[in-house]
Amino acid sequence: TGRRSQEELADRYLESDLFVLPSFYDAIPLVVIEALACSCKVVVSELPGIRSWFGANAKSADIRYVPLPGMQQADEPVKEELPLFEERLAGEMEKALHDPKSADPRAVEGLSWKALAEKVLCEG
Repeated sequence: TGRRSQEELADRYLESDLFVLPSFYDAIPLVVIEALACSCKVVVSELPGIRSWFGANAKSADIRYVPLPGMQQADEPVKEELPLFEERLAGEMEKALHDPKSADPRAVEGLSWKALAEKVLCEG
């Protein structure tokens, strides 16, 4: 727990097979890109727009999406729906861990800061 250096964070990702982000609110979670770049399989809440964004920018990424529970507010779930959300989350985690296919970090090569800078410079 607590703050980690970038090096330590990268080491943690590299030691892991699976990254889970059970978030109720996040725009484009950069931690998902970091985890994918370190060959982690990913299970993430199906936040608005996230599936289409990764589908357009990292088509071959090994990401499993878990539908959100009903939301009372932008970041506040309906409490009665949390058990089903947790069940779905656990199910996708189990599937990802037992899937013999390994995650491919090349799925997010085009999303590195270097690749994005080159794209901007070439288009400019």
